Amino acid sequence: MTGWRMLHAADLHLDSPFGGLAGLPNGVRDAIRGSTFRALDNLTALAIRERVRLVVLAGDVYDLEDRSIRAQLKFHDAVERLAEAGIAVCIAHGNHDPLSGRRLPWVPPRGVHVFAADEPETVPLHDAKGRLLAYVHGVSYGNAVVTENLAAKFRVHDRTAANIGVLHANVDGASDHGNYAPAARSQLIASGIDYWALGHIHARQVLNESPHIVYPGNTQGRSMKETGAKGCYVVEFEDARVLDMTFHETDAVRWTTLEVSVEEARTLLDVQELVHRKLDGLRAAAGGKPHVVRLVVRGRTGLHRELKRTSMLDELAAEWNETESEAAERDPGYPFVWIESHRLETRGLIDRAEWIGQDSFIGDMLRIAAEIRKRDDRLSAFADEVTEELLRTRVGRHLLSGQPLSGGGRALTDRDQLAELLARAEDWLLDMLVEGEDRR
Repeated sequence: MTGWRMLHAADLHLDSPFGGLAGLPNGVRDAIRGSTFRALDNLTALAIRERVRLVVLAGDVYDLEDRSIRAQLKFHDAVERLAEAGIAVCIAHGNHDPLSGRRLPWVPPRGVHVFAADEPETVPLHDAKGRLLAYVHGVSYGNAVVTENLAAKFRVHDRTAANIGVLHANVDGASDHGNYAPAARSQLIASGIDYWALGHIHARQVLNESPHIVYPGNTQGRSMKETGAKGCYVVEFEDARVLDMTFHETDAVRWTTLEVSVEEARTLLDVQELVHRKLDGLRAAAGGKPHVVRLVVRGRTGLHRELKRTSMLDELAAEWNETESEAAERDPGYPFVWIESHRLETRGLIDRAEWIGQDSFIGDMLRIAAEIRKRDDRLSAFADEVTEELLRTRVGRHLLSGQPLSGGGRALTDRDQLAELLARAEDWLLDMLVEGEDRR
C-alpha cells in the first residue's frame, strides 16, 4: 500500500482590491490589502511542511481576468518554490481568471500543469520512485462565463489509481454564487472520480464522502460576507482511498462578527467594559492573527433606551479604533482587532406578560404578534405586507438591520428571518408605545 498527501485549495483571488479601505489607517489598510498574498505564502509553506505530493488549485487563482502583474509574479514564485520542493501542481482557472485574460509569458516548471479550456485533460501523478499514484483530471475556463456542464465531460479510464477531478463549478445551483459550469451532486457521485477538488463556492463544504466532493472555501476572507477561518484541505490517500482530510487555516486577516451580551451591565461604563473584554479576548485567542470585526451589542437590558438615545457605541468604536490604529502604525505586525461596523440589537426590560393580558392597544398588538408567530401562512402574509416602500424608510432599515435581503424589497421566505423581522417590529413598536405610556 502507498500513502501520499494532496493539498486542495481554491479561490485565492490574489490581489483582490478590497473596496472601501480608503478611510482606514495605513497599517490596517496595508495588512488587509496584502492578506491574499500572505495567505498564498502560508499555503506554500504548509504544502512543503506537510510534504504533500500534489497541490491542486481549483480556479480563481487571480481576482480579475486582466490579472495584475504583481499577482502573477507572486504566484509564479510560489509555484516555482513548490516545484523545487518536488511537489506537483495542477491548476484550473475559473470565471475570475479565465485563460482569455492577459498573462505574462511564463513557462511552468516541470511537474506543474495548467489545464486547458473546454475539454478535461488527464495528468498522471507518480511518486519519487516512479510508481503511479493518481490521475488528475481537470479543465479551465476559456472565458469568464461558462454555462456548460463541464463535469459531464470527465472520463475515468483506469481505476487502479486514485482519480481526482479539478473543477470550478456550481454544484446543485448554490444561489449565492454565479451558476457557472453547473453540475449535480448525483452526477459527480456517479462519475467514477474518487475525489472532486472543487472551487467557486467560498464557504467550506463537504458535499459527499466516498466519493469525496469538496469545496475548501477561499484561502482568505475578503469582507463580512466571508467570515470565519479560511484555508485549504490536506488530504491523506492510501492508494486510491481517502483516509483523512484535515482543514488548515491560511488566512492572514480574519473577518468575524463579534456578539457581546450586555445583560449584566448596570451602567454605560459596564457596557464599555464588557465590549473591551470581548475584543481583548478575541485578540488573545487569535494567535497573532489580525481581525476585522462587526460588533453586535445585544441582550435585554435596562440600558436599552439610553443606548438608543446616545452615541455611546459610535464613541466606543472610534476610541478603540484610534488605539488600534496607533499600535498598527508603530508595529506592522501588530495583531489589530479593527471594528469595521457596529450594531445595537438590545431590547428593553418590558414585562410582556403584564402587557399582553391588558385590554389595551399594546395588549392587542402583542396578542396579534403571538398569533402571527404560530403559523407559517400568517408569517408569510405579514411579509407580503412589508412593502418595498417601507423597507426604504429609516424604520424599515432599522427593522431589517443585520438581515440578509435578496434584492430591494423582494418578499422574504425564510421562516426564521420572517420571525426575526416580526420580533424586531414588535420590539420597536413596544418601545415606542410603552415609552409614550411612561411619559403620561
